Amino acid sequence: MPHYRIDIAIAEDSQDMLLAQLYDQDFDFDGLEQTTDAVQIYVALDAEPFQAYLTSLQSLFASHQLGELLSHAEIENKNWNEEWERSLKAVDVPPFFIKPDVWQGVVPDNRTVIRINPKMAFGTGYHETTRLVMRMIAEYTEPKDFVIDAGTGTGILAIAALKHGASKALGFDVDTWCDTNARENAELNEVSDRFEVRIGSTEQLADQKPAQLFLANINKNALIELLPIFSEFVENNGRLILSGLLDSDRDDIMNVDILKNSYNFLQIKQEGEWISLAFQKH
Repeated sequence: MPHYRIDIAIAEDSQDMLLAQLYDQDFDFDGLEQTTDAVQIYVALDAEPFQAYLTSLQSLFASHQLGELLSHAEIENKNWNEEWERSLKAVDVPPFFIKPDVWQGVVPDNRTVIRINPKMAFGTGYHETTRLVMRMIAEYTEPKDFVIDAGTGTGILAIAALKHGASKALGFDVDTWCDTNARENAELNEVSDRFEVRIGSTEQLADQKPAQLFLANINKNALIELLPIFSEFVENNGRLILSGLLDSDRDDIMNVDILKNSYNFLQIKQEGEWISLAFQKH
């Protein structure tokens, strides 16, 4: 199967939004690289599906005013995700320090180290929403909390909560790659005995008790649809942390009936155009 590199011109401060859109709209890729003014995507596709992929990318750029397709070329077959992993840097999100397992360097003092073996850009700490939720976790995790992490991905958020005092966590995600990756990261952080990972959607919650801390770093449309179900699994006085949201999404989320009627708003955190919202159920 041919392998291609797609070069996209995009400013550094817009790259995380592009990656979030690629993820949300199910664009598969084998690896990626980021520079200050471009993103390179690596894919393995036959000729006809590749042309369809390019067309879909162009539509994404046009609809979200994100990026410009510079060029594409057939390239040598490599494990581009492995190449990307080697380029990862650690991310400091006090009180946490996210350390890719391939990274060598000095960890700052007074940090809780979270080791990751990432398979995707999301859940590495590079995306603003990951960092925002981690800062919320540092404020709202209480000793012995049971945590539910919707859209767990690499498992980094549940792992952060566990290392900050929570007793148990359940993470679920519809993407099958998360099963292996989140479990690997749980083992790296020595929390695998307290972190259960399931593949699927809200049906995975059917046998669960309500959580004291519920995390959902997904996207606006999914949150609006799923919040009534999520709320069934938030304990009274429990905390609900939401992200995957742009500042322009704020009013739409704040006006969801279940949040207006059953929750007190605690706070908002913002980084760039991304936000995270915290609520407490009453």
